Amino acid sequence: MPPSAAPDIGQAVKPSGTPTPTTNKPRLLTLVLLTSGEGANAKDKERYAIVRHPASYQETVASALKALGRYVSDPRAENIELLYPIYDKDGGRLWAETDPEDWDLIMEAVSGKEVGVREKDHLAAKSKAPFANGSVMLTCGHTENSNTTWSGVYAKDLTPKIDRPKSYREAIESVKNILNTQGFSVAGEMNLRSKFRSTSKNLNDSKVKFHSFVSSKGGVPTTDFWTDFPDEAYTDDEIWRIVVPKAHEILGFTLH
Repeated sequence: MPPSAAPDIGQAVKPSGTPTPTTNKPRLLTLVLLTSGEGANAKDKERYAIVRHPASYQETVASALKALGRYVSDPRAENIELLYPIYDKDGGRLWAETDPEDWDLIMEAVSGKEVGVREKDHLAAKSKAPFANGSVMLTCGHTENSNTTWSGVYAKDLTPKIDRPKSYREAIESVKNILNTQGFSVAGEMNLRSKFRSTSKNLNDSKVKFHSFVSSKGGVPTTDFWTDFPDEAYTDDEIWRIVVPKAHEILGFTLH
């Protein structure tokens, strides 16, 4: 065999068996949490997260919940669906339904793009359940100097109670009845009554907002923390019946 050629002077000699170093960076994926809103403001409400490229549909859902779960009303894996971005002839972005079994193919196609994350429409299934009747405690919020005070709800024989309202209009009528009879132990109550009468003449234009409470002490509901009813609840009775507090809980309202 001919002898191996000697390397030229200045030529780097690569040791035998030494692997060539790689500079591969982990692939990243942008997740877009979509809202149920429509119109020009819908895109402004989207939430974004960048995560390491998941290996499967289930891992993508898990990554989405880890990064964006605090913005989801029901953060369970079975309540999340993933969508593939497509574009219309004008370049507008649309979201296509996907099949989890085809996720490996979708991941190849989606490389460098975004994946949509959306809560499944579970309201329809819930709304078919019979409405549970019962009474709720009613409290009125009065805001002064950016501080909201709620009328008492556990004073014996003084706490207003109403039947659990099935709609916004039914709740309005119940509140009007309490204001005209029992009233509320809250600062500025006399002004509140006149203000309510003037704003409730036209229900479509009224500024009466309802709230549910998410705090409790020893298993007893309190008015320490509250959430606002979604705008859709005021016009959609099915959504109202889902978000209205359960029997023996507290329903709050404020005037704006």
